[in-house]
Amino acid sequence: LSLVPPISILVIKKHTILDSLTSAFDSSLFDPQTLPSNLVFISGPSKTADIQQTLAYGAHGPKRLIVFLLT
Repeated sequence: LSLVPPISILVIKKHTILDSLTSAFDSSLFDPQTLPSNLVFISGPSKTADIQQTLAYGAHGPKRLIVFLLT
């Protein structure tokens, strides 16, 4: 349940935002020696057709994402 809270709140420093996922993996942020055992990438609402073969959006993951940018 810790990976799918109803509301996710991000507090990030503006200068740490990178332009691509490749840039992120190439940066010092992703040193395999210092990474936590769990990473979560949120790219948008999920979608599934598992429920009665009907397409449903937002079935998994947070329902709301709140982002605070620190400058």
